[in-house]
Amino acid sequence: MPEVQEIHGLNGETVVSVLTYSTCQDRTKVKLYRIEGGGHVWPGEPEGLSRSGAGELSAEIDASEEIWEFFEDVSKAGKEKVPD
Repeated sequence: MPEVQEIHGLNGETVVSVLTYSTCQDRTKVKLYRIEGGGHVWPGEPEGLSRSGAGELSAEIDASEEIWEFFEDVSKAGKEKVPD
């Protein structure tokens, strides 16, 4: 079963659910981000960047930061597996 964290937006328009599966093989971790009420926009982008009519902006997470953090973690994990 995943660990579930819900992040509610200040405007009440969107809710981000982060489902973390941490019992994967080789101590890997999988995160699923589910955005309820969000539109077809990049989460965390500056407001007004997307075309109007694209839907609600989810500001609860910054997708760019989440992706960067993922690659940092993967890079660190890869270095730990390299024998000296």
